[in-house]
Amino acid sequence: SSDVCSSGSGDTPRQWYGLGSNLTSVLEATDNYPLMKPYSGPHDIGVLIKASKTVIAQGYNASVVFNVTVINYGMQSEDSNFTFNVLGVDYVVAVSVQSRNSTVHQYTLDTTGFGIGNYTVWAYVSPVSGETDTSDNNFTLTIRVVIPGDVSSTILGVPDGTVNMKDIAYLVTLFSTRPSSPNWNGNADVNNDGVCDMRDIAIAVLHFNQHE
Repeated sequence: SSDVCSSGSGDTPRQWYGLGSNLTSVLEATDNYPLMKPYSGPHDIGVLIKASKTVIAQGYNASVVFNVTVINYGMQSEDSNFTFNVLGVDYVVAVSVQSRNSTVHQYTLDTTGFGIGNYTVWAYVSPVSGETDTSDNNFTLTIRVVIPGDVSSTILGVPDGTVNMKDIAYLVTLFSTRPSSPNWNGNADVNNDGVCDMRDIAIAVLHFNQHE
């Protein structure tokens, strides 16, 4: 079994498999630092979702990549099923997760043609026998399609339905960042070209003072 580091992650790499683009192809990779949490019983399983973007500019085609992680916090290997729901469509996967480790399943959603508004995805992993902490068996994430350039507000990085100087100032703070940058935020890459630069700022200027 893997050791559990003080950072809350394990140090034994684990293979993971998932569905790729269009929710059909199978991908394989390695999870080098599986996620952990403090011990809460011998049987404990959970799920979380991370997305490549949660804010999408309307009209700028974006494929959002979701990494759905099923985590076994317990002390024994567990078999379960998890469901990933994308826009009302369920994808159900049987999983087997070793003690104190995780598996990652990847999905890609093409948002071409989506109208302005909020879109919800969620994941659920079935409780295992003897599990008492089910608070993290569900995870919900909201994807927001916005006016191009609406990337911030009085709360940094949170769009507010209008394009103004708050958005431009936020883009300036992230100027020249890329996915390899420590402060990278995919939401600030308005045109989805892999960098936050003058093209993104120009889009915000083009839509300046527009409201939802």
